[in-house]
Amino acid sequence: MKKYDFANIIVRPFPTKSDVSNPYIFGEIKSVINVSEKEDTYLIDYYKAHSITYHSFPLKECVPDIGWSNILKCVKIIIDNVRNDIPTIVHCVGGNNRSPLVVECAF
Repeated sequence: MKKYDFANIIVRPFPTKSDVSNPYIFGEIKSVINVSEKEDTYLIDYYKAHSITYHSFPLKECVPDIGWSNILKCVKIIIDNVRNDIPTIVHCVGGNNRSPLVVECAF
């Protein structure tokens, strides 16, 4: 898990069921951006039940077109969230490549 100094943004691996109920991880979060190709209906239902806005913009790894249009969509949401001081988590599967990429593009 990585926190950024310029905004209330956390980059992390794909959350588990226990992660989303952990107040130290998700306690203040109001927006989740998933850039992995994986989705979990339990997590999506949890976000809806807790008024957390959920976005899914799958990015592919190790291909010529990672998904540039999705990167641009993520960057727009991240910038809007930063401007409106909305605590945000951006995640992919491992939290090492795709999620830091979109946050650092926004920066």
